[in-house]
Amino acid sequence: MQTFEVPGAAAAVVSAAGIVHARNFGVRDLASRAPVTPNTLFRIGSTTKSMTALRVATFVDEGLLAGTSAWSAPWSGAQFGLCATS
Repeated sequence: MQTFEVPGAAAAVVSAAGIVHARNFGVRDLASRAPVTPNTLFRIGSTTKSMTALRVATFVDEGLLAGTSAWSAPWSGAQFGLCATS
């Protein structure tokens, strides 16, 4: 947390059965030094876009979704970072 200058965080390990382990770290407010709790809300910003893209790519790799299906047509040939779609 010091490397990224983050005052607090929460992490959980989840399986199909539910939460296996959860832990809170640091504070949620620098002024009051209030600790992070299981009820602390975090702003996650645009991180869900990356998670969704990863899951879609996993579906394609697993053969559950075709990389040439209608959903991919608008992005055919587009370049994202260092890779190109086909």
